[in-house]
Amino acid sequence: SCSFGTIMCSGGALMCAGGTGPTSESCNSVDDDCDGSVDEGNPGGGASCGSSTGSCTQGTQTCLGGALQCTGGTGPSPESCNMADDDCDMSTDEDFDFMNDRNNCGGCGTVCSFPNASAGCSGGSCVFLGCDPGFVDVDGDPMNGCEYMCSFAGAEACNGRDDDCDMAVDESLTPPATFCNANGVCAGTSATCGGMSGWTCSYPATYETPESTCDSLDNDCDGAVDEAFPTVGNACANGVGECRRTGSIVCNGPGTGTTCNAPPAGAPGVESCNGLDDDCDGSLDEGGLGTWVPITGPFGTSYMMAYEASRPDATSFSTGSMSHRACSSPNRQPWTNLTQPEAEAACAAAGGRLCTEQEWQTGCESTTTMCDWSYASSCSTYQSMVCNDVNYDFDPGTPGDQNGMLATASLPMCYAGWSGGDRIYDMSGNAEEWTAARQPGINPLRGGSNNDTSGGTRCDFDFIVADDTIRLPTVGFRCCRSTPLTCDNGVFDGDETDLDCGGSCDGCVDGASCMLGSDCTSGICSGGICQVPTCSDGVTNGGETDTDCGGATACPRCPTGDSCGVDADCASGSCLGGVCRDFSCTTVFGTDGYGYVGCEDTPAVLPCDDIRSTGTATGVSDDGTATVSIGFSFDFYGTAYTGLTVQANGAVTFETGGIGFGNTCLPKGGNPDVLIAPFWDDLNPSNGGSEVYYQTLGSAPNRRFVVQWSTEHYNSTPSRADVRMVLREGSNDIDVCYVDTDFGNASFDFGLSATAGISDPAVDTLQYSCGGAVLTNGLLLEYHHP
Repeated sequence: SCSFGTIMCSGGALMCAGGTGPTSESCNSVDDDCDGSVDEGNPGGGASCGSSTGSCTQGTQTCLGGALQCTGGTGPSPESCNMADDDCDMSTDEDFDFMNDRNNCGGCGTVCSFPNASAGCSGGSCVFLGCDPGFVDVDGDPMNGCEYMCSFAGAEACNGRDDDCDMAVDESLTPPATFCNANGVCAGTSATCGGMSGWTCSYPATYETPESTCDSLDNDCDGAVDEAFPTVGNACANGVGECRRTGSIVCNGPGTGTTCNAPPAGAPGVESCNGLDDDCDGSLDEGGLGTWVPITGPFGTSYMMAYEASRPDATSFSTGSMSHRACSSPNRQPWTNLTQPEAEAACAAAGGRLCTEQEWQTGCESTTTMCDWSYASSCSTYQSMVCNDVNYDFDPGTPGDQNGMLATASLPMCYAGWSGGDRIYDMSGNAEEWTAARQPGINPLRGGSNNDTSGGTRCDFDFIVADDTIRLPTVGFRCCRSTPLTCDNGVFDGDETDLDCGGSCDGCVDGASCMLGSDCTSGICSGGICQVPTCSDGVTNGGETDTDCGGATACPRCPTGDSCGVDADCASGSCLGGVCRDFSCTTVFGTDGYGYVGCEDTPAVLPCDDIRSTGTATGVSDDGTATVSIGFSFDFYGTAYTGLTVQANGAVTFETGGIGFGNTCLPKGGNPDVLIAPFWDDLNPSNGGSEVYYQTLGSAPNRRFVVQWSTEHYNSTPSRADVRMVLREGSNDIDVCYVDTDFGNASFDFGLSATAGISDPAVDTLQYSCGGAVLTNGLLLEYHHP
């Protein structure tokens, strides 16, 4: 604490002024006496300090760190339970509750505890408060605590655990009533407790899932029996046709599948025409069944049904309902009330066809060809009651003369006799019979019916015809065929070259035996074998439309003029009228026997020249004619012409003379009748401004001759028509252009009263229209020469 001063002269003496000198040492961490030591000698200390109560003892005051502190004694500490006054407050263990403190219950250090349980202190004694989670006191003795490890879950359940902690697992449980499946083989099974697996059902050994055994049991207990075998119980059979024996699908012995329990198939019989598969071959009434009689005439030898055709399931009193073929059987109701095309189809299904009129009449007239009726005797004289005609009393028990249909061959003397005792029944009367068409839609009816007079039942009566739509309950049919029945009998016999083919039978298939090309469907027999058709065998076969060409084959397309079926058959890509052409046609309106093909079109531009300003006026008057030169040779129906006659009434003829104003349908009767009629009607070139022109245009060999009618109708129509005809050199084709056919009078417009077509009655006719407003503006008709 000392500091230097300054020596000064004061009062005549030297003295130290301004310095600090040493003082007595104090307890203040300062060197008060300036001796180089701090607080040495315990300044102010040495006195006793602190408490001597309880566990405390007094210490001595000591200068430490510049302050007096009590050192060396024992001070108070927090009270502990140790029977001592630790906090020196003159009270011992006063902070502890010996009545309720579980760690010092009734005295220090007495800790309350029970195994696996909670403990407490009450009134200075240890008490049991309850088991720890997961433990149970099963013996009720709190002293040993909770000795059983268990988590209480409530009532006992089936789970492999002691849910109610009674030291028993899954005890005294009642199985759930509906736990186990009660269907099928599972019925009667009760649930059992399987511990940790829960309730289980011990099903019998027949239980399986999925079901795979066929045993008439519900093995998978789903309420369905043998569902893996869905056909069980279905109907089944062994054999076909009349050999068929029926049963049902059942499980086989091992239960691995199914089997049919039907009896073995029966033995096949002989096929007959009865709507049944008698020979058990899967086919119904196949072959030329029934009785067919060989007849001979100008046509050669044919085979005719001995009986009027009947349905396969017909009986003596019922016509039946089956229609898959015609049968020739006695004592059957005839098949009537069908159209001629239906009869033709029924014959075809029987391996035959409808008889031609010549065949039918020959069969009726018997071997002598002299019979007028199909009577067994005296066949040239009418006899009532021999055949079923109008005079035969169908029902003698009913008053009057009753007419009706009899079963076939009911009248024993109503037949035409043939060689070897063969008989053809009921050709006079009973059912009138369809025969082959004379031409499309014209179908003759022969033999008369049960309500016809004697004249109508004659063999030669051919007056009655009907179209393809007529069906009557008195009209039936019988069939003919060109080949003998041996061709259908499944036996190699007759003049066949192979089984049921060749010779008099139909041609044989490729690979079958043959002697001639006619024995084969291919038309080629080589080395005694029918050959496969080729595109170079010189025969139309194998689907070809002409010799070695056309058809759905690999053969070349056919040249112009050959036969075809569709455009693709032709090299030109145009098949018209069954012949390959070198032209195409939008719509074919007709063909004729000579070979002309008629086409109609409505092109954007009509290909006929307008020659009103360049052509020569004919100057023809009403109903007049003008004979002119064509300018080249033109072939019409096989005759070459170099000139023609222009008719005022809308036609040209290749003969002289007028055709008149009264048009008819083609062919026209009387000369001139070799003609082209673009618009044959009552036209009048004499009416104001009307005229008919002609002109030859172009150069050889492609010249064209044009005639143009620019004329009014005779009946004072207000407008002129414009119709043009073009004859083409080389092709000999004819074009007719209808530029304007509107006269302004609905009675004559658009050809309503006109005829259009071409005709040479000695050869053929191709007519487009005869009346009808079909010759409309913009129409083009083309008549293509063959």
